[in-house]
Amino acid sequence: MEVLKAIIVCYAALLALSSVVACKLYFIYRTKPFLLLMLIWPMTLANFILQATFVDSMVGSILSFSTYFFSALCLSNLLYLITGIGLSWKKYSMAWAASLVLAALLGVFSSSFTLVSLPIAVAIAAPQLHASLTKLIKYRKTGPELSNFFAFALLVNGLHFLDYPFLRPLPELAVYGFGVVMIVTILFSLLLPIITSKYHTNQLNARLIHEMENARKLAKVKGDFLANMSHEIRTPINGIRGINDLLLSSQLSPEQRELCEVAQKSIDRLTTLVSDILSYSQLESGKIHIRSEPVFIPDICKELEDYYALATTVDHAKVVFVVTPKAQLRVMLDQGKVVQILHNLVTNAVKYTTGDTVHVTFDVSDCSGTQKIATLELTVYDNGVGIPLHDQEKIYAEFN
Repeated sequence: MEVLKAIIVCYAALLALSSVVACKLYFIYRTKPFLLLMLIWPMTLANFILQATFVDSMVGSILSFSTYFFSALCLSNLLYLITGIGLSWKKYSMAWAASLVLAALLGVFSSSFTLVSLPIAVAIAAPQLHASLTKLIKYRKTGPELSNFFAFALLVNGLHFLDYPFLRPLPELAVYGFGVVMIVTILFSLLLPIITSKYHTNQLNARLIHEMENARKLAKVKGDFLANMSHEIRTPINGIRGINDLLLSSQLSPEQRELCEVAQKSIDRLTTLVSDILSYSQLESGKIHIRSEPVFIPDICKELEDYYALATTVDHAKVVFVVTPKAQLRVMLDQGKVVQILHNLVTNAVKYTTGDTVHVTFDVSDCSGTQKIATLELTVYDNGVGIPLHDQEKIYAEFN
């Protein structure tokens, strides 16, 4: 009896510890497998307490034994879930309810513990045996690692319930019964958290792969859209360019010709922007191309100066461009992107300045080395409120 008491105490302690671990895992992950795991152990502990309470009553013992059905159903459902097999709660629940009715009818005509409890034992064992055998025979290659071992332990557990009606009336075999229960419980307490965590990880990986595939498809759709839109926008731009070329080839006054030339540069600027829209998808894939061409820095300054001389009105600040003596040279750079950067900076400066003038300075650092490598420095200065120091780091956060 001392051995039996020790097994019972260890069994209760193991159920309580497993309940705490399962609850902790559920509140971390909040998913259905961990919910089932959290329900299994407290319900098993409650069943054990009920059986200990009504150990001297045949009716109480059988009714408390029947409550293990809920733990058995959660165990079976967990195996079904991680394997991808469908579970019919309704079918097994109706069978369990029918077993209670049958046990009650048998109890009216017989006092045999074995005969009365047998229908309930079969109803409790049925979902476990069906789930484990289905997994081991039909789905042994599916599910996370150790899931077959879980199915085998569930099979042993289900078979053990079938011997309950025959062994429970024999006190001398109680050590054997609780010993089997203890071994199976230890297996479950070790296996279930590992298997459930592995299943959760596999699900997250599958979801991640699915989301990455969706992102790839969306990126392709976006790239196709940008390509089509840039193509459609180029059509009217080319029409405007053709008309402007015709105007430039006609007899124009000096002032009209100057206006047409500014328009021509604006058309070139718009064409560059359309190309940048198309290259956005290339930028995402790391395939953006930087053009390198010889450019005379004062030419860039003159282009921007002519544009803003017409673009700004009396209500806007005047834009003053300055090319330092060191910048009076020809350099290799991507003129379109440099002009784009300056347009963005100058447009914001004109919009937000509180003064009358926006200053733009072109400067070049001293050439160094035998290859005459220099740095082009562009400075846009205005009297606007600027960007607070604590927000300046956020400017490029989207592009990091």
